[in-house]
Amino acid sequence: MVRSALAIFRCSVFDDIPLMVSGLLTGTASVMSQLVADKYRDVVKLNDYLTTGRRQQFWEEPFTRRIMEAIKSKELEMKAGAELLGVSYGTLYGRYRDAYGCLKHPYR
Repeated sequence: MVRSALAIFRCSVFDDIPLMVSGLLTGTASVMSQLVADKYRDVVKLNDYLTTGRRQQFWEEPFTRRIMEAIKSKELEMKAGAELLGVSYGTLYGRYRDAYGCLKHPYR
């Protein structure tokens, strides 16, 4: 039995999006996650932030607002933003909805 050279890779930041690449481009998923990690390298996860600050302050930080704006502009997916911030999808979506409305039907 011969296996196909086509492989499906999953990037930790984009778990819900399988990246289909040929055998020659196996590093594409890691390159993509590296680009996202470089762009948002100043982001602090919630658990790390809570050692010095309060939960409400976390959601007011510039890096958190930048993630929310990236989600609003469709530059970043909600699941990837949640992973970067170290919160659940539901927590981030609730905060996003309070600030910008629903993803599909924004009111601002």
